Amino acid sequence: MRLETRTLLIGFVFLFANAVAAQPDPDVEQLIGDYDRSVAARDGAKAASLVSKNVIGFYDEVRKAALHLGKQQLQNLDPAIQLQIVVARAKYSQRQLENTEGNTYFQILVDDGAIKGGILSLLGLTLRRTPENLFVVEFTRDGKATGVTMGLVQEDSSWKVNPLPAIFSLSRALFEQAARKGLDNEQFLESMFAQITTRRTPRHAWIPLHR
Repeated sequence: MRLETRTLLIGFVFLFANAVAAQPDPDVEQLIGDYDRSVAARDGAKAASLVSKNVIGFYDEVRKAALHLGKQQLQNLDPAIQLQIVVARAKYSQRQLENTEGNTYFQILVDDGAIKGGILSLLGLTLRRTPENLFVVEFTRDGKATGVTMGLVQEDSSWKVNPLPAIFSLSRALFEQAARKGLDNEQFLESMFAQITTRRTPRHAWIPLHR
């Protein structure tokens, strides 16, 4: 099976359309709070029930990319996506990734603590309606915007969370921190791979699991 890098690139752009218009307004604190607490408690099943289908679809593409994408294809992607793929390769085996799918893989990541929660204990939140009548949750610290957001999506008359904008923002902050230490993106990803696993060398971050 050959996975086109374009699939992930298109998905990345699509997922950043943070929300969709709907009525009535969601109970933001309850919804985001439930998601945040379930992730902090490593309750993957609960967290998966609260996120949008697009989020599950994204993690299914990450799973496939970890199995099939080579270094050149991987480096054509946004660094935040590269990080997700490298983490998958470091934490899980070929068999584990082949024998799962998007929803289960997302649950495993939450259960293993690879997706972090507890953000609401540090930050406040506000709901913003864009000129396009979309909903975006903005996280604040001491009343000031942090630049970290999540989207809200209405599916089958219920509201779902799209945490990917926040996950990508935090991922980019890690790259920026690494750059201040003199590491380029490739060096940072290899160092992350080495921190997660001792089974393989850092160069294996770029080698597909399915060969």
